[in-house]
Amino acid sequence: MQMKEFSLDKDQKKIMTGCVVVVFFVLFLLFPSVWLINMYFSNAGKDRACSYSENVQKSKEKDLFIDYYIPIEDSIIIAANSYRAEKIWCEKQWRTIHKFLGEAGFTLAKGMNIIVPDTVTLGIVMASDDPAENDLQPFTKLNDSLLVYSVPEQHDTIALVFFNRELQRDTVLFVRESLLHGK
Repeated sequence: MQMKEFSLDKDQKKIMTGCVVVVFFVLFLLFPSVWLINMYFSNAGKDRACSYSENVQKSKEKDLFIDYYIPIEDSIIIAANSYRAEKIWCEKQWRTIHKFLGEAGFTLAKGMNIIVPDTVTLGIVMASDDPAENDLQPFTKLNDSLLVYSVPEQHDTIALVFFNRELQRDTVLFVRESLLHGK
């Protein structure tokens, strides 16, 4: 049996070449590109630093709010200047997830964010057993009214060191409000 030779005229060859180019483009360029972009935004799109809520209400809406922390002393005294010690609040640590194809969400991390209203013009660091470490871990100013610091685990008490430009200091202990009121 003799095989019949298959041949295309010029126009058919152009159409066939165009179809092959389109299929190649879709299969080998477009789909992988969309897949890579989606992977980037869903995996590498996680915020490297922890995110924080702008206020207590938003923290409570996302079920992140842990508690208020009340200062044991009502004043911060540095170099004969007195500043009112305000209550602070804490929430679970979390990171925002950005997705290219879908809604942004968040994932919980270990630990908690300590959020301090920036009502005084003082620096703040976590108190620790190692005094040298205090100068290495300052709170981060996030906007005009909040300072935040992330710690790897939750605490019932928090000791904060407040300092001025001359590095004169006062340490204030904060206790979880629910412990004080038996909630």
